[in-house]
Amino acid sequence: MEIVSFTIKDVSDDHEYLNSLGKKRTAEVKRDARIGEAEAERDAGTMEAQANLEKMRKKFEAETEIANSQRAFELRKAEFDNQVNAEKAKANLAGQLQKVSKKRSDCRD
Repeated sequence: MEIVSFTIKDVSDDHEYLNSLGKKRTAEVKRDARIGEAEAERDAGTMEAQANLEKMRKKFEAETEIANSQRAFELRKAEFDNQVNAEKAKANLAGQLQKVSKKRSDCRD
């Protein structure tokens, strides 16, 4: 007779040494899992904060660009308004001079 293979179904000891070994390893695995989860949450929080900071920076840049464009527009508009008002004043003055000139001519006749 020859034994080719056999299966061990249960191993135990009177002092629970084998169970104690398993408990220690189980506790280590659970501890490592809690540590890993805490580190992942920390990293996620850090990445979220960085993303929010970048979002705020981009928003500030966009608002600054809009404000600069608005200011440039208002300055150009003011320049054009000044030019238009100056031309209107010249035309008004020319009209008044022409009226005065005509009155002088009429008075001489």
